[in-house]
Amino acid sequence: MENKETLVLKGIESANQIIELALNSLRNETEFNYELVISDDIENIEIKVYGDKFHDSITGQFARGIWEFQQEIYRAIAFTIHGVASIRKLSKEELDQYNITFYVKDGCTEIKGVVKPILKFLNKNMENLPPTTKAILIGTIFAILTTGFVVWRMNAQDTEVEIARTNQKTIEAVTKEHTKQLELMKDVKTFFPTVQRWEEAAESGAKAMIKSLDDGDSMDYGETHVSSDQVKTIKQKSPRSQPDEDTISGKFELYGFKDITDNKISIEIRNASGEFTVTMEAEDFSPEEFLYIKHKAADNAMIEMTIKKVTVRDRTKEIYVSDFTRNPDDPIESEDAD
Repeated sequence: MENKETLVLKGIESANQIIELALNSLRNETEFNYELVISDDIENIEIKVYGDKFHDSITGQFARGIWEFQQEIYRAIAFTIHGVASIRKLSKEELDQYNITFYVKDGCTEIKGVVKPILKFLNKNMENLPPTTKAILIGTIFAILTTGFVVWRMNAQDTEVEIARTNQKTIEAVTKEHTKQLELMKDVKTFFPTVQRWEEAAESGAKAMIKSLDDGDSMDYGETHVSSDQVKTIKQKSPRSQPDEDTISGKFELYGFKDITDNKISIEIRNASGEFTVTMEAEDFSPEEFLYIKHKAADNAMIEMTIKKVTVRDRTKEIYVSDFTRNPDDPIESEDAD
């Protein structure tokens, strides 16, 4: 058996080298005789926040921004694995596997998001993909999450662009790798549109954190510094619009339903919390469970149910069924039964 050379993913420079090498071998897999290894010392998401409220802890508002960042990562994971950018497509095990743990350093407000576990899980779950494809996706996802280049690109449209370093040689080296990353990204997206969803996730997540800051605060994401003026500009351009999701559980009377599509129904339900029109998608439940709810809605039955209410800027965008309790002794008639 032919020995494979090891490619170690550790930082942005190694990521760029891996991506470029794999891109050059896309049309001939036999040329890519390498094994991708994720270093134990791989760089992480590095965030630093500056402001009167930030010394050795973070505010609840900023913690919410981090939570929104994680939600965006879940959506990107769901899109990569299941083809749909819906957190509902992820199992509890997947949610645990792809959770980024953030640590706040004692003594100052430096925040580290550890990415090694999710990259290793992705690497494992992509084992059936061609080696070139896997190397490109893992290297690109790492670069998108850790370098802050999406924020650098976003800020590049403004007059003030800072690299959060003081050493001139370091600034030049970082800028060179950012530029290389942008060039490679164009080629990557030509072959793998999936990475566009990761760019959107990182940018939306970064914006959520930026928008959680107060006037006068500033932030570093990777090597990119977002000044207090830029924070103000970003908040003005894109007011907070991340969805809030509330959970409501209890017994509901089902008093009507209609088919929206072959795989989605709308159900009228009510209890002491109020009356709701909720949706239920067949792909989130087994065919038997989907049919069971249809029959119960036709019979005006009472069902123990959990629903999720999604709001954006205090406006309800969606209410959907996330779970329900079925009596195992309750028979289900077939679709053809009269």
